[in-house]
Amino acid sequence: MMLTIELPKGANAEAAREGAERAINPDWLVEYWHVSDVGEDVPIAQARAALALAKQSHDANIGITNDVLADALATVRARRVPDTYIFFSDPGHGWLEVDVAELHRLNLHDKISRYSYLHADKLRAYLEEDCDMTIFLDEKDRRGEKFELLDMHDHDSKVRKMEAWK
Repeated sequence: MMLTIELPKGANAEAAREGAERAINPDWLVEYWHVSDVGEDVPIAQARAALALAKQSHDANIGITNDVLADALATVRARRVPDTYIFFSDPGHGWLEVDVAELHRLNLHDKISRYSYLHADKLRAYLEEDCDMTIFLDEKDRRGEKFELLDMHDHDSKVRKMEAWK
């Protein structure tokens, strides 16, 4: 049997191959943690920061556990680390990935246009750059909430294949 995996542009193909081999090889024990493991109602930016902190600073004798993730999240929240959002773009347009829960918290869920998109998990929205992203970032600024943006450019963005925001 052969498995084909399409990697995003710029992904490290050799690292992906090694990871896949380790995941199926019985001589390896591979454990993965996902942002959803940090907590159900944790904004994705905080969850990503907690995962990164746990990976960087965990005790190798203990490993990464739910307690380690909870401690990392508490540290992230205590530091008041700026929320980090990923800006996905292709040659034609761009979208900011945001938790749907955060749109509700900011009372913006009903102000988003049909030009933004909703991920299949219904937990993440992709706000189009011309209007919806600006509304979101302006509200964050108005509330004094710090944030950072990371750019993710691709020639054929996955966002265009998602369901339109309704």
